[in-house]
Amino acid sequence: TGSIPVRSSKKHLLKNKNFGEVNPKILEVFDLLIQSNSDVLSLTEILLETYKLEQTKLVLNKTNTNINQLVQDVCDEMVGVLIANSMKINFESNEEVFLNIDAFQIKRVLRNLIKNSIDYSSEVSKNIEILINNQQIGCYITIRDFGYGVSNQEQDLIFQKFYSGKHKFRK
Repeated sequence: TGSIPVRSSKKHLLKNKNFGEVNPKILEVFDLLIQSNSDVLSLTEILLETYKLEQTKLVLNKTNTNINQLVQDVCDEMVGVLIANSMKINFESNEEVFLNIDAFQIKRVLRNLIKNSIDYSSEVSKNIEILINNQQIGCYITIRDFGYGVSNQEQDLIFQKFYSGKHKFRK
């Protein structure tokens, strides 16, 4: 049996000139297609997850979790996306916090919020701030970017299922 060389990523075969020279305008279009495909994949995953949650009762697997470590783990997971967008996260906490949570679900939410911060602010700012503030009335995780923000007209809509802001497609 022969061996097939492993390439870093199938989506970069054209960009890496594996098939010869490629017109730069075609590469531009190819980048747009890759982004569009990524967006469709994300939407499909959201639809499947929503359908699954609607069809079954979500069972939370709660464990006593170090919130600071959980946030740091998510930041570490996102480092590739951050580097690709020349961004960085500044993470602060006023103390070490342990909560009884479903770490998997909270990580999913944090990843989504950080990804949105990257998508909607990378052209304006290169910083994202994450602050954990533990108070008697509750623990707050604040993720702050310095992007364009959400217009007053859209603020009432952003919590509707499947709503996506106007800025996403003008980016």
